[in-house]
Amino acid sequence: MIWVDVHLFGYIARYSPTGKEIFRLELDSEATISELLAKIQFPSEVERVVLVNGHQANFSTRLADGDEVFIFVPVAGG
Repeated sequence: MIWVDVHLFGYIARYSPTGKEIFRLELDSEATISELLAKIQFPSEVERVVLVNGHQANFSTRLADGDEVFIFVPVAGG
């Protein structure tokens, strides 16, 4: 088992299983971003950007004990 710290920003914080924007989550060893999103029941239709330890991640990115995962909505600007 591994533990990761998850940060949900903006309105997507409502998908936190703890009700808080930052929480610690236990996952199976070598879990992926896809598995993390499924565990917290994050809706697949909600557009998001995911960073792991400050680097952009995709669904197949493997997680390790102590990783920090940041999930937020993409922003547009001009």
